[in-house]
Formats: sequence, structure tokens, C-alpha cells
Amino acid sequence: MINTKRQTINAVLIIIGAGLLIYDLVSVDDIVYIKIAGLVILMIGLYNSTKQWASDNPKNKDENEENITKNHLDEDYSVEDISDEDSKLN
Repeated sequence: MINTKRQTINAVLIIIGAGLLIYDLVSVDDIVYIKIAGLVILMIGLYNSTKQWASDNPKNKDENEENITKNHLDEDYSVEDISDEDSKLN
């Protein structure tokens, strides 16, 4: 189920972090702490939002595993004995 409150909070964190980074680019003084705070807040918002998106849209793992095993069973693998002379590169 989609949690709109969490999405709103994550969006606000992303906007605040981006705003701090843009402010630091525009401002005359170069303050490292504003850059660090902006990056940290931005990354926290992005991390939480991607976790939320992943939980809202789960992939069917059983279906993916069936496709992988089916593809591997369809392929024919063979092992051939190669003599030492044939295995040497020219």
C-alpha cells in the first residue's frame, strides 16, 4: 500500500537537500558545512524514497526464478576434450 505521508516527508527532504546545495552554489561564501548537510539530507531522502518505492512495487521472485531455471535447462552444455596442441594459441 502506498504511504503518502512517508512519500511527502521524503520529497521534502530531497527538496531541502537540493535547496541547500543550490544555495551553497549561489552564495558568495563557500561554506563546506552547508554542502555536507545538503548532501546528507538529499541522500537520506533519496534512500528512504527508493526503499518506499521498492516496498510499494514488489517483484514476483517466484516468477523470476522459474524463468532463470527454465532458460538454463533449455541450453545444452557439452564438455569436449581438447588436446594440448589444439588449446595453444598461435
